[in-house]
Amino acid sequence: MACLITVLVAFFVFNHPFRGPARIFMGDAGSLFLGFALSWVFIQYSQGEARILAPVTALWLLALPIIDTLVIMARRIHKGRSPLSGDREHFHHILLAAGFSPAQTLVAMVLMAVLAATIGVAGQLAGIPEHLMFLGFLVLLGLHAAIISHAWKTRRWLHGMMGPPHPGQSTGRHKISEVGVY
Repeated sequence: MACLITVLVAFFVFNHPFRGPARIFMGDAGSLFLGFALSWVFIQYSQGEARILAPVTALWLLALPIIDTLVIMARRIHKGRSPLSGDREHFHHILLAAGFSPAQTLVAMVLMAVLAATIGVAGQLAGIPEHLMFLGFLVLLGLHAAIISHAWKTRRWLHGMMGPPHPGQSTGRHKISEVGVY
């Protein structure tokens, strides 16, 4: 874990969102390895008699990537496409299309992930039963699914919240239609 954390800290130092363009590209292999490593760590820490966190807490700690992946894969299957096919329907694409800058999108997503993790840890510390925490996770999953399934309305609402773009700010390079983000 110490090695993984050290590598991630170095990666974020070189790719700080307010420092300018990214200098190091993680790529698919890096992000897949990171997802695998984090999944393995949380499975290890949430299993057995010496577990340090409940399995549902692990879900909350990784809520944003888990939920976004499940919703997008279900949406692709519903449309008759492969669940592993690529598209631009992830939540960060909606934020970008709504006019958020890449740095603003990153900050928004990190804040959402921290909020979900805080809910999970607070629920465990407060002794909330695991089945209620899982029910809360399912509610969050349903909320995310509703937002993604109405991406064009979500984009308009977010765009209205953002107001007119500041001088030099991108108005979003992605477009959203009722079919999806492209």
